[in-house]
Amino acid sequence: MNAGHCEFMFIADAKLRDTLQRHYRIIRGTFDKACYPWTTFLAGSSIEAILLDGPNANWVKALASPKAPKGNSDIDRWDLADLIAVSADLGLVPRGVDELPHSVVHWRDLTRGTLPDINIEVWKEEARIAIEVLLKIHRWLS
Repeated sequence: MNAGHCEFMFIADAKLRDTLQRHYRIIRGTFDKACYPWTTFLAGSSIEAILLDGPNANWVKALASPKAPKGNSDIDRWDLADLIAVSADLGLVPRGVDELPHSVVHWRDLTRGTLPDINIEVWKEEARIAIEVLLKIHRWLS
């Protein structure tokens, strides 16, 4: 895992930027301590927060995307899979982000609004991929 520091300077909201920076430090620590459910949860939450910024800023285009969930015009309530698909369709994220493993996306959507169950098995490779996707988005937007 890249041990570098992520500044998230592309995020205009200072409070959200600080939260993402804090989450990234925690993500590195939980990965190093093999606490993969927390790593995946925080990486998924961070990806979701970043991706909400793009579609919300382009909400007319986001809702018109063929990848947008039908019958749900509240972008803040979309699943992570929908956010990724629409962001990829609009060119807001680099190629390959929409290929985040289904297990990681599904696990993040299952924990929406709740803390992760540390007894759920999340493999090291899944957690590593979630981090790599977060870093890929960071590099793309920086």
